[in-house]
Amino acid sequence: MSDARGKIDKRTLKKLVEEDKIRTVITAGVDMQGRLFGKRFCAQTFLDIFKGGAGTCSCNLGWDMDLELIDGLEFTGWHTGYQDMMAIPDFDTLRIYPWFEKTAIVLCDSANEDGSLVAIAPRTILRRQQEKAGNMGYIPIMASELEFFLFNETVDSAREKDYTNLEPLSKNYSDYSIFRGSLDEWIIKPIR
Repeated sequence: MSDARGKIDKRTLKKLVEEDKIRTVITAGVDMQGRLFGKRFCAQTFLDIFKGGAGTCSCNLGWDMDLELIDGLEFTGWHTGYQDMMAIPDFDTLRIYPWFEKTAIVLCDSANEDGSLVAIAPRTILRRQQEKAGNMGYIPIMASELEFFLFNETVDSAREKDYTNLEPLSKNYSDYSIFRGSLDEWIIKPIR
């Protein structure tokens, strides 16, 4: 039904919706910090009436890390009226979303209202780099190396502290520690 990474195709999605195994489809673009933005659809609505793309705002490519709008950007701002753009699904990325029950996710390309890809969108930039490498005879192979710290904080408490003096989950550094990794398995296992 799905591969080891949860990948499915549109036909499988339809079957899973009919079997009440998928109820929600997330359409997700990528902002300039690599965070996902988008919309959630009732899965049946997504299958029945979704045609081509979901409207989003260009401000999604104009935020900083704190979701504050950046002044002086050419692509988006008050001078453009924070124009609409479209999130166009890339169905090669359609997956079961393991963190939410009965949910699928599909990554989207950011497009202008005329259908052309937004030149500054991260997925567009990556696509251009892949094409350049291919034209040079290379096949790019990429992966993320996820490094992070865990904190005993909520989103609200971290913001209240202005993201400083946060309480770490572990009081000492433990790179490559099997023991520390075992204590963190409750969160690492679902991520892995």
